[in-house]
Amino acid sequence: MFKKDDLKAQKQIKLHPKGFYCNQRKIGDEKLNWYQASREVFNFVRGICSPGPIARAKLNNKEMKINKVEFIKNAPIYMCTIGVILNKSTDSFLVKTKDSYIRVTEFEFNGVIKVGDRFEI
Repeated sequence: MFKKDDLKAQKQIKLHPKGFYCNQRKIGDEKLNWYQASREVFNFVRGICSPGPIARAKLNNKEMKINKVEFIKNAPIYMCTIGVILNKSTDSFLVKTKDSYIRVTEFEFNGVIKVGDRFEI
């Protein structure tokens, strides 16, 4: 609607009789939960990427900032250790999620990443 310049204001009462309320973000809300499905991890990272607080996870006792991940359509659903690094290239790596895996493509980390390393859960 924004792109088509066809936006019409609506009173919130028309959307829901009680309205919609969210609480304020607090320190710790940026912690990434690998026990979520890949789509949920993707949406979480996308929702708090820069200029927001940026998703965070711990690997080898060091904090990693994760600013962008790629959701891989049709990735196989399988059981494996959640939060493990499955594959690594020069600029990205795959992480096992609850259902399949995602590719981390933009991150800051002052450490070494190896296949088999596990994020703290």
